[in-house]
Amino acid sequence: MAQAASDEMNVESTVRRVAGFSVSILLVLCVLGSSGCASNRWIGREGFIAPDGIYVVHVPGIMGTLGHDQAFGIWLILSGAQDVTMFDWTGPIPLTNLTDTQRHERMARDLVAELHLLRKEHPSARIVVTSHSGGTRVAIRAAELLAEEAETAVEAAPPLVEQMWVIAAAVSPKYDLSAALQGVQQMYVIDSEHDWLILGLGTAVFGTADRDHVQSAGMVGFMYEDGSRLHKIHYDPWWRELDNSGGHLSALGRNFVKGVIGPIMLGRQPVWTPDSSADAPGVVDPRHARAETP
Repeated sequence: MAQAASDEMNVESTVRRVAGFSVSILLVLCVLGSSGCASNRWIGREGFIAPDGIYVVHVPGIMGTLGHDQAFGIWLILSGAQDVTMFDWTGPIPLTNLTDTQRHERMARDLVAELHLLRKEHPSARIVVTSHSGGTRVAIRAAELLAEEAETAVEAAPPLVEQMWVIAAAVSPKYDLSAALQGVQQMYVIDSEHDWLILGLGTAVFGTADRDHVQSAGMVGFMYEDGSRLHKIHYDPWWRELDNSGGHLSALGRNFVKGVIGPIMLGRQPVWTPDSSADAPGVVDPRHARAETP
C-alpha cells in the first residue's frame, strides 16, 4: 500500500514538472514573439546591454516565418543579439513568393524603411540583417537600394547595415553582388553542396528568386568575387560537429549559430574558420566544438 502511494506521488510530481516546463516554454515563445502571440518583434536583452547592441532583422524564406526561423532568432539572442525582428515579406502562396519579382521589389523597399526606422529608434545600434532561402533575394535587393540612397546622400557615412547574412540563397550563382556590397559594410554568404533537393533540383525546376532555372548560389556558391566586403563560407564536413549536415535549414540550428554565426556577428573568433584544423592556434578542436546554451 505504502509503495503504491509512493508511486502515485512520484507520477503526480513528474506530471507537474512536465506541465510546468511546457507552460514555461509557451511563455518564452510568447515573450520572444512566436506567431501565436501576434508579435513580429522578439525583445531579447533590452535594458541589459548598452544601447549600441546588435539589432537583427531576419528575412525568412518563401514559406514565411516558421518554427525554424523563430528558433534561429532565439539562438541569435542567446548568442548576444539584443533584439531580433522577423521581417515576414511573404504572401499566402509559397510558389508565388518565389516567382513574384514585383513583390520582391516592394518588400525590399519596405525592408529599407524598416531599417531606417530601426536606426531612428536606436541611433547607435549595430544593425545586422540575416536572410534565408528565397528571402535572400529581398535582402540583397534592399542592400542595392541602400547603396542607391548612399550615392545621393549629402554627407558620406558608413553603410546602415553592418552585416548582411545570405544563408542558403535561392538566387542564381551568376547574380552580380557588386551593387549590394556597396549597401552593407560586410556580407557573409553560407552555401552547401548538400542542399541539392531545394536549391539544386527545386530551383532548377521552379526557378530561382531572380528567375533563372539553375542550381542556386546557396548550393554551388556565387560566382562573384570581391575580397573586401564579401565573405564566402562554404560547407565544411566537420560542421556535423555543430549539428550542421549541410541541409537547407542546417545553418539556422543552435550549435552552428552559437559556434559560427554568433561569434562572427559579435566580432569574436568562431569555432570554425575556412583554414581551421585541430592544431591551428585560436581555433577550437572540432571534436570539442559543440556550443552549449548558456
